[in-house]
Amino acid sequence: MVGGPLFGYVIQKFGIRYALHLCYLSTMLSGLALFFSFDYYSLLFSRIPVVFMHGQQAHQTLLSALTQPGKEKTSAFGRMGLTFGIGFIFVPIFSIAATKIGGDLAPLLVSAALCVLPSVVLETCIERKSNEHDISVDESNGPAPQIYFTNVVRILQKPGVLNVMAKKNGGVIPFLMIIAVLNVVGYTLFTLVFFNFWMLLVIMPFVSLGMSVVATCSDSLLTALVEESEQGIVLGTATSLNSLVRTFSPLFAGSLLQNYGFQSLTLLGVFGSLLAIGLMIVSPVDENLIKKHKTE
Repeated sequence: MVGGPLFGYVIQKFGIRYALHLCYLSTMLSGLALFFSFDYYSLLFSRIPVVFMHGQQAHQTLLSALTQPGKEKTSAFGRMGLTFGIGFIFVPIFSIAATKIGGDLAPLLVSAALCVLPSVVLETCIERKSNEHDISVDESNGPAPQIYFTNVVRILQKPGVLNVMAKKNGGVIPFLMIIAVLNVVGYTLFTLVFFNFWMLLVIMPFVSLGMSVVATCSDSLLTALVEESEQGIVLGTATSLNSLVRTFSPLFAGSLLQNYGFQSLTLLGVFGSLLAIGLMIVSPVDENLIKKHKTE
């Protein structure tokens, strides 16, 4: 929750290449520190580097810098989402193999070692640009960042940003509350017909497709609505909002579940998704607000 916007500030201040290396290094250090943890306090210490372990945010920012707003950027975000999905499939296989060979803690060492690979790819396969280490903010892009919280508020107040945030989170916040991925059709099916386990086969395709499209298109729009130097911060703010919901959702969702039953959560999802759809109809994003790359 703290690291998302903070990592976005690092991107804005020092550039995406520096931030990516910081992300890889933090991931490696967190794995090594966890491997060598021996008591409660050393375990807590091992979580400190996680503040900068924001791979999805970092690579979305990189893709934003390499692609044009619109179809090209949205397609790139979608492909990155596909790679994350593939990772979720194969990572358990590698973890089991590492555990069989080196013991229960071996996956931590393997993950730390693998962090060297993306650093090499970044340095050898991604073209270096003049603004990657020092992203300056000129007068046309707004005032230079001073107090960080004020800077976040300034970005959120830009035309269209809160509009897209509301549409994205109308369906996402209920999803975070019930630790599942559900959309309009999906919530309704859960509410009305989910009384046998096999019905998940009917529900989940709607769920997965709906939320994948919402997340990909929303993040693409958010980066297109702000200046290039502000893309990391707006993505970090969106990530932190999700983390904030995850922090408090067990209490709120547990209370709803205990007092009103499972269907209260799915009905909340239906309401949130319908609210997002309503905003799309009543308050569409002005296409003239979408920023173009500085090189154009």
